Amino acid sequence: MSYQCGPLLAEGKTKRIFRVVDDNTLAILQSKDDVTAGDGARHDIIPGKGEWATTTTCNVFRLLQDANVHTSFKEQTGPNEFVAQLCTMIPLEVVARREVHGSALKRMRHLRKGHVFPNLVVELYLKTSGRTFAGHELPCDDPLIEVVMGGEEPTMRFNLYDPKLPLWDQKDPFLTLTCEEVFGRDFTWQSGLTESHDVKELLDAIVQIARRTFLVLEGAWRQVDIGDRLVDFKIEFGFTSEKHLVVADVIDADSWRVVDRSGKYMDKQYYRDDTKGDLEGMARIYKTVAGLTGRFTIPTQQVIVWRGSDSDDIGAIEKALQAYDTIQYLSAHDFLRIAKVTRSMHKQPELGLSELDAMVQRADQTVVIAYVGMSNGAGPTISAHVTCPVISVPANIDDHPEDVWSSLRCPSAVPNLTVLSSKNAALAALQMLAQSNPAIYAALRLEQEKRLTNMAPA
Repeated sequence: MSYQCGPLLAEGKTKRIFRVVDDNTLAILQSKDDVTAGDGARHDIIPGKGEWATTTTCNVFRLLQDANVHTSFKEQTGPNEFVAQLCTMIPLEVVARREVHGSALKRMRHLRKGHVFPNLVVELYLKTSGRTFAGHELPCDDPLIEVVMGGEEPTMRFNLYDPKLPLWDQKDPFLTLTCEEVFGRDFTWQSGLTESHDVKELLDAIVQIARRTFLVLEGAWRQVDIGDRLVDFKIEFGFTSEKHLVVADVIDADSWRVVDRSGKYMDKQYYRDDTKGDLEGMARIYKTVAGLTGRFTIPTQQVIVWRGSDSDDIGAIEKALQAYDTIQYLSAHDFLRIAKVTRSMHKQPELGLSELDAMVQRADQTVVIAYVGMSNGAGPTISAHVTCPVISVPANIDDHPEDVWSSLRCPSAVPNLTVLSSKNAALAALQMLAQSNPAIYAALRLEQEKRLTNMAPA
């Protein structure tokens, strides 16, 4: 589809935003070749940067949409431009941190560079420019926000702090804003928000989506290159014309920090730290990142649940496999196939193996769960015949515990795995698929992090 640039809506340091002609719900985002640091104190032009940034953003947004993360992205329309839904932007920058780097080192002085947070840290910053906001003079741009609910009538306040100073050095916030001051009167009408509790629900949703977005990208970076790791990112949110909350703006090499296996930054941090003016080095990073994100993908995968007869009840396995919204989404969109087979490998081994061979060819990756009663021979037989992982679950373990030895004591070249719990077998299958599927990785990790605690060294 062809789109034509209409009026210029906004222009920042690194991009221009145009309204689409004849469609007030869409915008065209054009990336510029500019690169800046220090709130614009340093400014250079890197030829090709706009194209690489656009390529990276489009690769990232396509991945997120395939992983069921809603974004404003619609389609790429040129080397340095893409079309997105025109959004009412939320005046917040949302930062997620897996490790301590950059300005966090100044605020978290008790932690060393690279300290890992098992439970992802998500922070909110007020998006400002020129050290002013809503008529207030600020001591810094993009202050850290502390959201406070309280008072006789539950109201929300936004306490602002300098993000480069430890909070223990700042006894009080330098400014406190109300919801109306932060979001503005027009925003509440355009977004559908009316009360403080609505804003609280919005902020909770933003934090949750930010976590999921980070985890998808964390899994994707692990997928494309062993040793590369996403350590933090900064994203923005907006409401579409239909009042849907989406990840908006751009996500490119200026939006995150990615550290390669040698410890070097693969992002704009290289430019921030560069004292020699190595623009060619920065250009190589932008180009490399655009290429690597082109490999971000959701593979086609399947779990084959194999049972010996109709009497083998696999309901617990099927329920456990569908326990995550992401799994349901992937199944509905043909990224993940959950297949059920009923075939006795004792009575019909040739037919069973022939059927298995055909099924394994239908997906990039497969895990088989063999839930079989009596002698449990199906799992070991299948594992000796295919290269994909096979997990045996002894169906009659409660009544006949001796049956477990059929799947535990296997001859050489029979790498059968045995798990007694149906639910854990399903989870193990998903964990295997998660090694190359960032969407499944994000779903599983999101649940794990709910029970993890960040610890600071003594």
